[in-house]
Amino acid sequence: MHSLKLMLPFLLTLVINDCLAQDHMAVNLKKGNFPVGFTIKYLSDDSREVSLENNTSGNRPIQISIWYPSAKGEKKIKNQGYFAHYDNGLMIQFPDKTLQNANIEYFKKRFINWGSSEERLAQFLNTETGTYLQAEPDGKKHPLLLYAPSFNSRPHENIKLAEYLASHGFIVVSSPCVGPKSRKMEMSAAGAEAQMKDILFLLNYMLKNHSDQIDKKRIAAIGFSWGGAAAALAQMKDKRIKAVVDIDGALRTPRMFEAISGSEFYNIDKATVPYVFYESKLPLPKHWEDLPDDNFTHYNKMKAEKYHLKFLKLRHIKFMNLNVDLFPPNPDMNETDQALIVDSYHHMARHLLQFLEVHLTKQSKNKAALEESKNPNLYSARGSN
Repeated sequence: MHSLKLMLPFLLTLVINDCLAQDHMAVNLKKGNFPVGFTIKYLSDDSREVSLENNTSGNRPIQISIWYPSAKGEKKIKNQGYFAHYDNGLMIQFPDKTLQNANIEYFKKRFINWGSSEERLAQFLNTETGTYLQAEPDGKKHPLLLYAPSFNSRPHENIKLAEYLASHGFIVVSSPCVGPKSRKMEMSAAGAEAQMKDILFLLNYMLKNHSDQIDKKRIAAIGFSWGGAAAALAQMKDKRIKAVVDIDGALRTPRMFEAISGSEFYNIDKATVPYVFYESKLPLPKHWEDLPDDNFTHYNKMKAEKYHLKFLKLRHIKFMNLNVDLFPPNPDMNETDQALIVDSYHHMARHLLQFLEVHLTKQSKNKAALEESKNPNLYSARGSN
């Protein structure tokens, strides 16, 4: 008995440390065989104007992040290298070192205010990603993925997903979600159209300037949340897009669907390419507004090869690896187990890769696994019933 008392503080320390380790579990996707390079460019769309600082207007700035299969480079980027470009407003040119540091501090302040810890942020920002900065492309042609972030968000929300897909042989290109007339997005058809046009700007830029790297017959649009609607619109507008990945997108909720389907570019008869929808089914508090209803009009009317996966343990904001990594489970939102959250995100990413390999690169080896996911009542990942 006396020895048990002596061991009790030690055992409590083990339990506490184990809980902290679980709380800090982060997304860790299994990379493919391709080294990954990253570059960022500051361009502008001369055909559209937005409001800039000091009450002036100008051409629409578009910051482009590109992940690509590469030769091995000399310098691997840390996460803080990405967040040096975490814009506070519309950035029209490559930031100098002072502004890069200010961008990192802006990111840290925002995420601390939202509930992340300083220790967690410091560890995250100092982590080396394994991606090579400004590495030479590998000299081969690869499928192109156009990623549209969520409402007012940036490509930073799913860096690990972009790196993961690039390591499996895809080029991933993305730009921040910017409103039609200013940095702030608006929940309207005009807002969705603005992001759709940004997606098509990325497509045209990549095909014009990097045609030697891109398999132009294998192009897909990916979008999360608000970006999911923009990705769907982009495919309806441009037949060069051969598949759509919609990650818990805005078209799922009645209010958003009503706004976005009012766009002149929304035409369900043109939604004919393979489509996958990943949906959060984590029960939310009853007071939560704008919940999805049972009549998923966009999906149900689509005449395409389509898949609908539902996740019981993944809240909407946790479809971003950034939020999985930086925020612990929130019991008030029915989140209890970080391991289940991470596992669910991994499941989504693996299925997304399988979907692209089957429908974009035409690898049939994963076709059977995809067929199993066609059941709209399937609850996937470790939250299955």
